[in-house]
Amino acid sequence: MPTGVFLLKPGGLPIEPLPGGAWVNRRLFQGGALRRIKEFGVNPVTVGVGRPSALSFNTLRELSPVASFYDAMDDFPEFYDGLSKASMARHEAAVAGIVDRIYVSSQALKAKLAYRKDAVVSLPNACDMSLLPPADKKKDGHVVIGYIGAIGAWFDWDLVIELARAVPKAEIHLVGPCFSPCRFALPGNVRLHGPCRLDEIGGYLQRFSVGLIPFKSTHLTASVDPIKYYEYRGMGLPILSTSFGDMTQRGISEGVFFIDHEKDLSAVVREALNWHPCLNEITEIRHKNDWNTRFASVHLFNEMTSMPTSRLSQGSFSG
Repeated sequence: MPTGVFLLKPGGLPIEPLPGGAWVNRRLFQGGALRRIKEFGVNPVTVGVGRPSALSFNTLRELSPVASFYDAMDDFPEFYDGLSKASMARHEAAVAGIVDRIYVSSQALKAKLAYRKDAVVSLPNACDMSLLPPADKKKDGHVVIGYIGAIGAWFDWDLVIELARAVPKAEIHLVGPCFSPCRFALPGNVRLHGPCRLDEIGGYLQRFSVGLIPFKSTHLTASVDPIKYYEYRGMGLPILSTSFGDMTQRGISEGVFFIDHEKDLSAVVREALNWHPCLNEITEIRHKNDWNTRFASVHLFNEMTSMPTSRLSQGSFSG
């Protein structure tokens, strides 16, 4: 654990979506988690919320922080259904209603939370560019179309299979935890690698010829600005992507080539492989889209005594 970071397991029961569930957990938190948090917050503190919950709302009320913010990385209610979705929507509205700032990672989230007017600040995603290796281009002619990230319900397996069949001489490498396996047999040129460590991401990226973002267009992905876009761009990779969320605002000038189902996929892949940014462009992209640069532009963050090197990500989809 890094110096100065304290990990607190609040406990509680997974019953908040049920009527009275938040009230029960508040009583459970009161003698444990909230007491520890109040002890930590004796001095003036800034409170940042990375995921709305009854505990985060109660923390904001109990501590009376000198500054507070909600980091809206995703449209959190869209991860759920039924009572759970309604409960998360209530938690989000409660948190968003009392914090000083709301940082949004996409245009859709900005529109959703616009009722807070001046409190909403756009803070697009980025990545820690120091973790990336040199952006050396592959020269052996072997094409690897690569994806790094979680594979969930938003992942378009049908499109990946279609892509694999359209470019049978290329390999498609999928790196990351798989929470939503494909229902069909995968073509032989699709490789599943499973999860990797943070320090292994650069090695995979160096082997890629093209970066892949095959997400379905849903209410959830409509609010996504994918971090992998910045990782791929930091490596100088062309990007094959579907049209969703903030990706719809990008195009060939940013190295993005769309692969929605009606496209001639083999032709789009050939076009992407002919896109070659110069070294100066890659250097500029790494500087502009590094977390340090991103945070330096935000006034409230500059007032804090310490700042994390990435978003307050707890169960975040953008990954």
